[in-house]
Amino acid sequence: MRNLTFAIFLLMTCMAARAQVTQTAAFTYQGQLRQAGAPVDGARDLEFALFDSASGGSQIGATVDAPSWPIVGGLFTIDLSFPGAFSGPQRWLEVRVDGAPMLPRQPITPVPFAQFALSGTTGPAGPEGPVGEPGFPGSVPAAGCAPGDALRSISEGGFLFSCHTAGLHDWTRPSADVSVPGGAVRTQIVRCPDGAIVISGGVESLERSSVGTPGQTTLRISESFPTFDGGRWGWQVALYNTGGVVMPLRAFAVCAGN
Repeated sequence: MRNLTFAIFLLMTCMAARAQVTQTAAFTYQGQLRQAGAPVDGARDLEFALFDSASGGSQIGATVDAPSWPIVGGLFTIDLSFPGAFSGPQRWLEVRVDGAPMLPRQPITPVPFAQFALSGTTGPAGPEGPVGEPGFPGSVPAAGCAPGDALRSISEGGFLFSCHTAGLHDWTRPSADVSVPGGAVRTQIVRCPDGAIVISGGVESLERSSVGTPGQTTLRISESFPTFDGGRWGWQVALYNTGGVVMPLRAFAVCAGN
């Protein structure tokens, strides 16, 4: 075997970026190889073996062979993988150039051990955090203005409101059910009773989740305004279902006599 007189400067740059999505045992190793003080250029047969001690000891896993590996300006970079080797204890890497071991072995820096930490056992639960601010009750209390009064204002959360007498009476809330297929546009007019005026209007979902929120969230309301149609006041809405399934809805108007 040819006697080697290389001076070795081995730089461990263990960049375990591959452990982001799919966990692997691979890491990047970068070394600098010199002969008689000058950087080596050309191809060399490289071998990499992992051990459980700085000298002697037992080899862990298989040797990684890299025949005719390119050396440029004394530098080389290679991806190494020793599956299952990083389970906690310290490891050392032995590099061989053209069959000759370059001593001393290099201790593995802590970065590859992060792969082990990511797959470790769950630690104990931390202390319980402080109690947050109380939220609103699960339902709004039933309340309203007196007959003939109109709603003046409503506070955040819907728990405080004010009313004033506007000379109105016979409040009604007529509605009309409408189904809007996926990707379709529908216009719906809800008319007030004869002689009544329209106060407001809108649309509500007929499908609700277990907590009362709308079952579908693909509705777009492009128009919503009062209208006078067929000799009566009413409320008109234009609905656009951007989803792929039929959406059952209910358009409504709020009306009163004057």
